[in-house]
Amino acid sequence: VFSSNHIRRALCCFYTLRNMALRELASLEKYLGLKKPNKFSTQGDKKVPVMQNNNAPPLVGLVTIACHLVKEAKRPELLGDSAEGRAVVQQWLEYRVTKLDSHAEEDIKSILK
Repeated sequence: VFSSNHIRRALCCFYTLRNMALRELASLEKYLGLKKPNKFSTQGDKKVPVMQNNNAPPLVGLVTIACHLVKEAKRPELLGDSAEGRAVVQQWLEYRVTKLDSHAEEDIKSILK
C-alpha cells in the first residue's frame, strides 16, 4: 500500500521530469539568442518534448529539438566541428536522455557532479 507521501513524491518526480526538458529547451533558445520563441509541449506517458512548427510537422524528442534549435541559430560548432566532436556531443545528449530522465531532480544534481 502506498502512502499519500509516496504518491505525492511520484507525482512530483513525474511533473519535474516533464518540465525539466521543457525548461532545458527554453534555456537553450535563450542561450542561442533565438528571437521567436517556439511552442513546446509534451506527449505520451514519458512526456517526450514536442516542438510545434508552423511550417512543418512537429519535431519530437529532446535531442532532435535541441539539434534543430542549434542549426536554426546557425551555431553548428555546438554540435561538433569534426566527426569525433559530433560523436562526443551525441554521446552526451544520449546520456542525458537515457540516464537522467529516469531519476528525480535531486538525484540528477548528484549524478552530474
